[in-house]
Amino acid sequence: PWFCVLLATSRCLCHVRGTMCPGNVQLEGYGQTSLVNTGWTPETTNGGLVDLLPGGVLQARMGGRAYFASGCTNGIYSNQQYLAVNLIGKTVRYTIDISGAGCGCNAAFYLVSMRQNDNRSDCLDYYCDANSVCGVACDEIDIQEANLFSWHSTLHRFDDKGGFGRGYGGGGQDWNGPRDWTQADYGPGGRCIDTSHPFQVMASFQVDEHGELASLDVKLHQEGGSCSLQLAIDSYTGLPRLSRALQAGMTPVVSYWSSDDMGWMDGRGPDEKGPCMVDCPKNCSEAVQFSDFRIEDMPRLDKTCPGSVSVDGYGAVSLVGARLNKPGQVAGRADVRGGVVVAEQRSRLYFGEHCGVGDYINSEYTALKLLGRSFRYKVDLSAAGCGCNAAFYLTNLRQNFDSSQCSDYYCDANQVCGVRCAEIDLQEANRHAFYSTLHAPEDNNGLGAGYGNFHREWNSSVYGPNARCIDTLNPFEVNASFPVDGSTGLLAGMEITLTQVGKDCPLALKISSYLSGGSDGLALLTEALQKGMTPIMSYWGQGENMQWLDGPGSDGKGPCPSDGGSACTASKVYFFDFAVEDLQVATMTEGGRPATTPLVIDLLAGPPRTPDRTSTTSTLISASSISSPQVLPLPPLQPPAQPPAQPRTTTSTLRQTQTYTTNTYTVPQTQTYTTTTPPTTAVTATVTVTTLATTVLTTSTPSSSSTITTSYTTQPPPTSTITSALPHLATRAPTASGSPTSDHIASRYRFAGFLGPSDARTVCNRPGERLAMPKTEGERHALLQAVRMMIEHGSMSRMWPRDTLWLGGHWKDGVWQWDDGTPAGMLQWAEDQPSSKFNQKLEPWLCMVSDGHVYDSDAPYEFGAMCERAPGPEVPDFTLYEFLGYARGPDEARRACGQKRHLAMPKTAAAKNALMGSIRKAMSDGRIRAAAAAAAAAAAAAAAAAIAAATASIVNDVASWQHPEAMSDGRMSRNWPNDTIWLGGRWTRFAHWEWDDGTPAQELSWATGQPSGQGSQEREPWLCMLSNGKVHDSSAGTPPYAFGVMCEKKQTTERASESASSGSSNRISFCCADANDPNDVCGTCTSSSGPCGGSRSACEACPGLLKWCSVEGDVADAAVADAGLVISRLNSDGRSAGLRQTLSLRRLGGSLVQVVALALAAVIILSTVHWLWKRQRAMRRRRLDWMVLE
Repeated sequence: PWFCVLLATSRCLCHVRGTMCPGNVQLEGYGQTSLVNTGWTPETTNGGLVDLLPGGVLQARMGGRAYFASGCTNGIYSNQQYLAVNLIGKTVRYTIDISGAGCGCNAAFYLVSMRQNDNRSDCLDYYCDANSVCGVACDEIDIQEANLFSWHSTLHRFDDKGGFGRGYGGGGQDWNGPRDWTQADYGPGGRCIDTSHPFQVMASFQVDEHGELASLDVKLHQEGGSCSLQLAIDSYTGLPRLSRALQAGMTPVVSYWSSDDMGWMDGRGPDEKGPCMVDCPKNCSEAVQFSDFRIEDMPRLDKTCPGSVSVDGYGAVSLVGARLNKPGQVAGRADVRGGVVVAEQRSRLYFGEHCGVGDYINSEYTALKLLGRSFRYKVDLSAAGCGCNAAFYLTNLRQNFDSSQCSDYYCDANQVCGVRCAEIDLQEANRHAFYSTLHAPEDNNGLGAGYGNFHREWNSSVYGPNARCIDTLNPFEVNASFPVDGSTGLLAGMEITLTQVGKDCPLALKISSYLSGGSDGLALLTEALQKGMTPIMSYWGQGENMQWLDGPGSDGKGPCPSDGGSACTASKVYFFDFAVEDLQVATMTEGGRPATTPLVIDLLAGPPRTPDRTSTTSTLISASSISSPQVLPLPPLQPPAQPPAQPRTTTSTLRQTQTYTTNTYTVPQTQTYTTTTPPTTAVTATVTVTTLATTVLTTSTPSSSSTITTSYTTQPPPTSTITSALPHLATRAPTASGSPTSDHIASRYRFAGFLGPSDARTVCNRPGERLAMPKTEGERHALLQAVRMMIEHGSMSRMWPRDTLWLGGHWKDGVWQWDDGTPAGMLQWAEDQPSSKFNQKLEPWLCMVSDGHVYDSDAPYEFGAMCERAPGPEVPDFTLYEFLGYARGPDEARRACGQKRHLAMPKTAAAKNALMGSIRKAMSDGRIRAAAAAAAAAAAAAAAAAIAAATASIVNDVASWQHPEAMSDGRMSRNWPNDTIWLGGRWTRFAHWEWDDGTPAQELSWATGQPSGQGSQEREPWLCMLSNGKVHDSSAGTPPYAFGVMCEKKQTTERASESASSGSSNRISFCCADANDPNDVCGTCTSSSGPCGGSRSACEACPGLLKWCSVEGDVADAAVADAGLVISRLNSDGRSAGLRQTLSLRRLGGSLVQVVALALAAVIILSTVHWLWKRQRAMRRRRLDWMVLE
């Protein structure tokens, strides 16, 4: 029998008693469980159910949802029967067949806290989830929401509908869904997962050392597939609550549903990298299938000892495998095969003296002392693409006595496992990027060099696949040297040299000066090297944002436009041929001649290093790594704090024995540079530079000299001055070209150093100051000019993080806003920013780099603090707007403003204030439009009088449009609709509000309950504003609403103004153009023929991305104008009088037709009612007659 319950939603939800309990299913690792079908199913007899097929296969039909339970009683739902499974530290596996679930379909397997929910819910079966589908919210873990083309795994707190997820597919108006994989990896015919066939899912609930949930790891694999896909969700702020929910026990749920609005899961997104253009629920298969459910304990995380390798010059070392890659994330596999280390994703290996059974011990790690020595190895990065990071580095594991959150005594400069120590990155690289970085113990950013997102010492022509110097498709050698300053015994720097067999152009890097928080970073690292550091190899990147390593950078010249972390999933990298060598020290023969390999000066780092090691220094690199002679570029020298008016000589003494050979350098600037050697030998190197000339540097060995002399000539502008006292900005006098001075910039901004976001706000909290908030384009340009001045002054640099400023903006209440509470709109985001859009609380601060692009960021970084003088209130420009009268409908309002003006578009607070003032001015005399009052008074009069009043109103309107001066005395009131004006904005077919000039209409001051057309905005696509400044959405109205026309002066010169001087009447024609075709723009309109060219609505209703364009032209036919294709600008010379009269008559004719039509409709309705009444009366009489006869 059937039963039906009428819910509060007035929907009848029916159920078959016999199908509520389809049977039992064996859940391996747990036991036998029952399946309970939901009480909320469609009204059809065979839809909305989950069936149990032979072999324990669950077949979920469209609209179906079922719960795993300990038992099932037909007709009775009880939350106490639902399973409460604790999956902490466990793995759930199953097989899924979604081969018929296309775009718009959603096959889901997830966990919710139904056992703990005692509210029956609107569905009467105790169902709950994070989106309150049945009226009750609870915690939710989506292991799978998927179809043929997309996959999402998501964590939800009970109060977080959006949650935080990973996978592939989807997007919204201004955000992209996860992109951990690509369409080539996952989908029909996918390289890793071919979704047209069944595949296996494994979801692991990783724990930390306290037994709390640390990560949800999901792995997809398929028999016969070439690779698997993995993702990890380990940074969600709701992990502690979900950990408690899992410990209390959660109920597994399977469901299958569809929607034509599934773009959030499988849509293209703004980046156009999602899978589905359109969702088509009609194409969804009748059912999907789940099978082979099992629950397993996660494998015990024992220490691994993959083997040993030989290090020439040191001996054999044992390799110790990490237990965790980071807290909550199990480390990947690494092996040793024939002396070659094979590292897979998320693996990490430590050099050890031995690798014993049992727990980790810090004393078993190698403490390799490399001060004054070099370490070399070979590496194969051919499989490490964009988004991968193969690292070889040194840290102080041996000296760390804190077992860390990874339980293996791991430490580094970024506290990945919770413990900080010194770190030297010989390599962080893939086949497109290479970084070498020094990190003092308290410096997580460090100082690095190489090629990638932030560094440009090399480029893709010398490093990368098929590059001429290092072809990363083949193995190459890395040699890292740690020379000692002979006079101090301190580390003199780090030299990195890359060489490859068959290539004659080695690549060299050197870092010889490093300040960390005001301290000498090289001295701090000297101590770490003297104690001995542990070599570490790791390979990671899957599921991570690696754009900091290989991204395009602010100049767009970095190697990888985007990262493909999935490309790292099945890849491996190889390390081999390790060796340690002592560095050679130069000695002198009799006669003062060098007895060792010569050295050459590396001028890339600027002037020679001074004895106190606190200034920018010159560096030395091995001559064996550079072919001689050769030409090297010399970048500009850093100017001193006080540029001299005359050439001057600076003297310093090099702290190292060295010899020189002759080399040639190309110098593109006007500079002079002279150096000589220490007392043991003398060398004078002179650079003579003139403008527009190529100058060479030649070094020679004179017989006697005892100092190094460095001289450089600068020729600043005659009137130039520089203020060196920080933290104030330098100022400069005007140039001869008449460019603006920087006095205004210097008086507006104050640079306060490098701080965290909270400290930056504190130092800028002086009276009348605030952290920089560039709200307008002018303010942004002024701030960028201030940044450039600080870079020139030396307080900032062009290298991250010293090229970055904190902005006075933050994430609050779901929106970006400035610190003063105003919305932070129109931000010039960098590519792929904001990077934490799925959980913006992780990176709630705004920062800006020196190219003007904005990023979101978390707090640990120390960026520049630029304090700005808080501006006074903006003065509205009341001459910006002009009130013309009233227009019936938005289209007529736009025509009224013509070409040189446009409907009001208040984009800023000042513009809005000016518009409000113009509205009040138009209302100042309190008069209501005479024609409207006359029409209202005549409403009860005879039809002829009403028609006459309407005719007068129309003629008056047309006259007003042609003569704006007739409207200047104020014709608005405080009564609707005369207190309302049309705005120059509308809802576009691309589902966002836009001004008529194509810019986004953001930060609108919506009235309460507005926009009212949400969900069906195309019904009310126009913007209007009341006299109180509140914005409403509106339809055109039937008949069209007569709102005010407030025209705004155009800020830019358009082609219409050019043709105005020709003497002809300027006219605009409209047509339908292809929005994606750069050749089909306003002015050509090649798509205007056919039904698409008749009107804006017809254009936008046509297939394809079409736009309604305006094109100037001379069209004399008034009939075309009346059809909506041509609008006359109507000059004051009276040439348009005929057209004005035609428009008036036609509007009059249209009104007459409407009145006649209404009258005819009334007559028809009255006649029909009268006929029905007479018929009913006749039927009554006939029944009475029959009764009398009987």
